[in-house]
Amino acid sequence: MRSFGNYMQEWLYGEKGYYKKALIGPKGDFYTSVSLSKFFGGAIAFYIIRLLEEEKLFLPLKIVEIGSHHGHFLSDIANFLNALSVGVMEQCEFVSCEPLKELQKLQRTIFKQATQLDLMICDLKDLDFKGHESAFVVSNELFDAFACEIIKDNKMLFITHDHQGVWGNIDE
Repeated sequence: MRSFGNYMQEWLYGEKGYYKKALIGPKGDFYTSVSLSKFFGGAIAFYIIRLLEEEKLFLPLKIVEIGSHHGHFLSDIANFLNALSVGVMEQCEFVSCEPLKELQKLQRTIFKQATQLDLMICDLKDLDFKGHESAFVVSNELFDAFACEIIKDNKMLFITHDHQGVWGNIDE
């Protein structure tokens, strides 16, 4: 028997996990604003430029996306920075925090094709801001992808080997 959170983590990210094969987009299981238009990335790029103009952010700038899926959102941000400003995109380091190796490779390819720039990849636990005076971190739908525990009336949900839910003491 294991906790629901452990079960969910395996279901989402395990060897046969949902995110290894999920179809996300207008014809998939779900979609986000990034699936429909590049303009969400454009709006974020415009906001970044405004923060730079107001001296709330500074160049060089590290732009990090956590949970990038295919990497289109970060590519859109980079392309709009290039279109809406002069010299900003070239002074940015773009980083994707992605746990799935398959998606890391795809993100690098898509980002390179879209921007002609290299995308840095890191694990969230290895994300480092040392040496960067300025950073902008963004995520779209991140909390939907977290495994969680289910607790009700001071009991926690556990899952048996045959996939049945059983309520037990929290300290089990």
